[in-house]
Amino acid sequence: MGKVSPRTISNTKALKRDAIPTVVDAVKRGEVPIAQAAAFVSKTPPLDQARIIADLGSPAAAVKAAIRAQADRATVKKPKPSPDVTAAADRAEARAKLAVVPAEPAVERAGYINCRSVLGGLHHQYVRI
Repeated sequence: MGKVSPRTISNTKALKRDAIPTVVDAVKRGEVPIAQAAAFVSKTPPLDQARIIADLGSPAAAVKAAIRAQADRATVKKPKPSPDVTAAADRAEARAKLAVVPAEPAVERAGYINCRSVLGGLHHQYVRI
């Protein structure tokens, strides 16, 4: 007996557990690869498997259509998220304040220290008031 990968064994168990008999028979006849049939079965409930096979005429056509649809969904590009305008404004404000501060600021020894979070808490600015 040849070597069989653990993935093939788990795919076969999933087929036996979740596939309808027509899909299992198509795999046994060699019409459908085990990995593709397992992907089809994992994404499709048994009632839908039977309906799709009836609509397309054969288990091989149903599996190929499901794999093709999955590949088509993978190629659809998602729009890039728009940049956070408030974060950019906070950074610009912090830079502007640093530019105005004199070279040697006066040391304040009395007062409370106030913490201001910047960029949603990633950074903090401490000021004595």
